[in-house]
Amino acid sequence: MKPHGIILGVLMGSVLLLFGLVPDLFHGLMEGVRYFHDSISAGMPVNPRREHIRREHIQGPTWLVVVGAMFIGLSLFAYLSN
Repeated sequence: MKPHGIILGVLMGSVLLLFGLVPDLFHGLMEGVRYFHDSISAGMPVNPRREHIRREHIQGPTWLVVVGAMFIGLSLFAYLSN
């Protein structure tokens, strides 16, 4: 594995870790994707229909944390095994 491959692997793993550890960030991304078509078809910015979710119950997806850590670990292992 070349040095640019390790940088790309660590960067992608870090992004997955970020989305897994910051719960509102992942929830906001999902909400933006869900209402993207409405904002395009309206022609002007539209406030998304927000569900009434209590803030303390929103948790980050722990599987993204695990996948991000594994991605970083596998990238480092592949680089060091060369």
